[in-house]
Amino acid sequence: MIALQYHASHKIGLPSIKEVKHLLPETVLKLKSVHPQKWTEFVHEKFHSFVESMSIIEAKIKFLSN
Repeated sequence: MIALQYHASHKIGLPSIKEVKHLLPETVLKLKSVHPQKWTEFVHEKFHSFVESMSIIEAKIKFLSN
C-alpha cells in the first residue's frame, strides 16, 4: 500500500526512510519490532516488482480499491 500511495502521489524515484516512516500508520511505528530500514527495503522491493510499471492512475485505483 505504501508503494502504491507513494507512486500515486507523483513522486519520482524510490521513497526514502523518512518518507516511508511518514507513510506508515502510527500503530505500526509504535511496534518495537518495526525497523524503518527493513520497511524501506520491503517497499522498494514491492515498488520494483509491482508498482513501478503502473501508471499513476492505475496506482491510485489499486490503492483505493484495497
